[in-house]
Amino acid sequence: FTNSGTFKKTTGTGTTTFNTNFALTVNNTSTGTIDVQSGTLALAGGTVFNNEGQVTVAAGKTLSLAASGSGAGAGDYTLASGAAVNLTAGTQTFNTGADISGTGVFTVSGGTMTVTAAAMNADTLTVSSGTLNGAGALTVDSALTWSGGTMSGAGTTTVASGAGLTLSGSPLLSSRTFTNGSTTGVWSGSAATFDMSGTFVNAGTLEATGDATLRSLSATGVFTNSGTFKKTTGTGTTTFNTNFALTVNNTSTGTIDVQSGTLALAGGTVFNNEGQVT
Repeated sequence: FTNSGTFKKTTGTGTTTFNTNFALTVNNTSTGTIDVQSGTLALAGGTVFNNEGQVTVAAGKTLSLAASGSGAGAGDYTLASGAAVNLTAGTQTFNTGADISGTGVFTVSGGTMTVTAAAMNADTLTVSSGTLNGAGALTVDSALTWSGGTMSGAGTTTVASGAGLTLSGSPLLSSRTFTNGSTTGVWSGSAATFDMSGTFVNAGTLEATGDATLRSLSATGVFTNSGTFKKTTGTGTTTFNTNFALTVNNTSTGTIDVQSGTLALAGGTVFNNEGQVT
């Protein structure tokens, strides 16, 4: 199925499905627009979705990327307030030129989002399970919620200074560089464990409001604080721990501020302080 014009889902409040007993390829070309104005449009089964054009999802409507196939493209997704794109299966590769915009939420919850673009922007992104990987550079401009799943690959994920960051649950950062530029970042939860074998750079503000654990799973785990890391609210212990070697660098511009409970650097953690600890 090749769309080089406009394909609209309207009126029906249920689900329109592209499905297959075998292999169905859906191509949205550079001149194509897929417009979800009502209900849900679902790509399911073994469907392969290649998006080089425009995908728009109206307020309160849903595009379900639930197919097991692997698609790619440099197209755009525009999500109105309350709109949703849910990647729950298969792989979608975002090449140079791809963009996710609007106040709706693009959610990775079981599938794989591969970013190969040298520079790609997403306004509002949630990662709850599944994988975000690739060698490209992804910047989140409005809000990132990360509660599970894996970020991996040789690329980078950056939360812009004006964006929000919410960390909770049990995410895994594997051999990727994650940079928080948010000035309102929150790491919540008392039973949460943030596992990592990549590099986490806090260049903004990250406030640990619970008593969670950041744990290195390899000798390559690095947490660098060049902004402000605060422990607040939680009266127990927030722990930087390791199964192997975790390096915590507080740079000359960094501040570590323990306002509540205990901040513990345990196990084989290496702590290098060039900044301020209060």
